[in-house]
Amino acid sequence: MSQESYGFREASEPDLPRLHRLEELCFGEEAYPLTYLAILMKLPGAFLVATHCGDVVAYVSAILRRRRVGHIVSICVDPAHRRRGLARELMLLAEERLARMGAAVYRLEVRTSNTAAIRLYASLGYRPVLFLPRYYPGGEPAVVMAKSSRVTLIEPAAE
Repeated sequence: MSQESYGFREASEPDLPRLHRLEELCFGEEAYPLTYLAILMKLPGAFLVATHCGDVVAYVSAILRRRRVGHIVSICVDPAHRRRGLARELMLLAEERLARMGAAVYRLEVRTSNTAAIRLYASLGYRPVLFLPRYYPGGEPAVVMAKSSRVTLIEPAAE
């Protein structure tokens, strides 16, 4: 990927319409509604985007859940910009941000039929940990994949 042609930044509220268009482009009828994306946007750092010529062309949404679990909620790359390393870079940036927030583990759900995504996640160190039958609308199952954070939090010594 040419780092010169793509930029990465935190998303902001004016990006919501484009994020929703990307959602629809990537996930069709199963796209998250705009209202759900707006709720996620209120969480600090929930969205990171990749830009090209000023336009948002990809995003990842990731949040910190209880028990220090970093959850990759969604990742989407405009089909015209796929196979350029954007998903990998966004995943790494999201993991870095989640680690700074205290995540001890990262997790995500992926369709069992989405072999390209499963390969990407496996190459990043994610491993299948759970099978969820009929998880997606239409009845398709999901695989939950997880990996440990690379960051070890150091507790202050007791005095």
